[in-house]
Amino acid sequence: MSAMYHRCEVCNAEAWLVSDHCHEREEREGVRTHRGYLCTSCNVTLGKYRDSREALKEKADALQKRAEILRELAHYLMLGRYP
Repeated sequence: MSAMYHRCEVCNAEAWLVSDHCHEREEREGVRTHRGYLCTSCNVTLGKYRDSREALKEKADALQKRAEILRELAHYLMLGRYP
């Protein structure tokens, strides 16, 4: 797998990038389709969720809920109270 140092097309982080491609199509048709250059973190994350928009949306929703809980907790802690 070739790598280069630039900006990730998903998160815009400056990092060593890898060529993102569809493993399923490669296995099914023998065609390697280049989809872009990603940092390792984004490439692994997309692979982990198998490029499923639904799975990624569920994860994003869970992270959003967690962020809201942490903001609320920080607010209480700054006031010197505990929820």
